Amino acid sequence: MVKARDRSRPFFLYLPFNAVHGPLQSPPGFTNLSKRDKREILLANMSYLDAAIGRLLATIHSEHLDETTLILFFGDNGGQLSQGANNGTLRGEKGGTFEGGIRVPAAIRWTDVLKPANSRQFVCAMDIYPTLCSAAGINCEQTESIDGVDLWPALKSGNVTRHGPFVMGNKDMACVAEPWKLVFDPKGDGIKLFDIVDDPNERNDLAAANPDTVKNLTQFIESQRGTQKRDGGRNKGKGKNKKPEKKARQGEI
Repeated sequence: MVKARDRSRPFFLYLPFNAVHGPLQSPPGFTNLSKRDKREILLANMSYLDAAIGRLLATIHSEHLDETTLILFFGDNGGQLSQGANNGTLRGEKGGTFEGGIRVPAAIRWTDVLKPANSRQFVCAMDIYPTLCSAAGINCEQTESIDGVDLWPALKSGNVTRHGPFVMGNKDMACVAEPWKLVFDPKGDGIKLFDIVDDPNERNDLAAANPDTVKNLTQFIESQRGTQKRDGGRNKGKGKNKKPEKKARQGEI
C-alpha cells in the first residue's frame, strides 16, 4: 500500500489489525500450538502482529519516508483474561472501565520532529483525530464538533498537559479528570473513586473521603448523557439504536 501510493500527494494509512483478538487461532507459520493453550496462541498472534508492523516500518524506511511520516500505534482496549491475556497488576479487563480494560499501550514516532522519550501524558482515543489534524496543520475545529483534545503541542514539546474530564463506558461508566477517576461499577458495589496517578491499580477507594469530587464527576457524567447518538446516526429511523462502542483511554506513550 505504501509503495503503491500517489507519490505526488501526502498519504494517510489507517491499518487496523484484527490480531490480537478472539476468536483465537494459530497464525500462519506457527505450527504445533495447543488449541487448549490460549495464552500460547495469543502470544503467537502478538508475534505475528509485531512482524507485520516491522515490515511496514522497513518499507517506510526503504521509501525514504522516515522524516516526513508520523506513525502512531495504540491498542483499543485491555486484554480479555479468558482469552489468555495478562493485564499485569491493573484491575479488570476488556469490557470494563477499570484500568485493565481501558489503559493501553501507545507509541508515536516522527523522526527529527519528536524526540525519543517516555511520556506521562493522558490521552483519550477521541484525542487522536484533533491531535493528528494539528500535526498536519489542519484546523479541524472550524468544521466539526470535536469531542477530543488537541495534544500535539504537549507531545511535541514533551511537556505534560492536564487533560480535561472525559467519560467512557456504557452500562458501567467512568469519568477521568486527572488525577481522579470515578467508576460506576454495576457488578460491584456502586461508585468508586481512585487517584489513578498514585494508584493506577485502583486498590484504594477514596469516594467516602472526597464527597465533593464524587458529586462533581457524577454531575459531569450526567451532563454528557444523551450528547452522543448511540449509533453515530447511521440507523436513524431504522429501529433501535446500537450500543456505543466503549471508549478507550490511552495510557503511557
